[in-house]
Amino acid sequence: MTTVLLFLFLMILLIQLTSYLTRGATAREIEGIRIARELLAQKKKKAAASSDTDEDIAVIAAAVTASTAPAGARSTTASGRADGHRPLRPDARLPAPR
Repeated sequence: MTTVLLFLFLMILLIQLTSYLTRGATAREIEGIRIARELLAQKKKKAAASSDTDEDIAVIAAAVTASTAPAGARSTTASGRADGHRPLRPDARLPAPR
């Protein structure tokens, strides 16, 4: 029993000594990780800001196009229907009432 306790005590002592001797390298590694996370956060912020600008420009362009188009062109789509749906077949009609 004493041998096991002595072994465990020496292992704990060895681990503590190793952590003390490598504290400088550990601090540099943690600092590097922090800097990498900050850079990643800045890149994400930049990307989000530029994509918001692209969406804003697209919305403004669509609004300008819609406001300058003739009235007839705005009310219907290429299929000729205002709701944008195409009929199933060219001669499709509503079913006759029963």
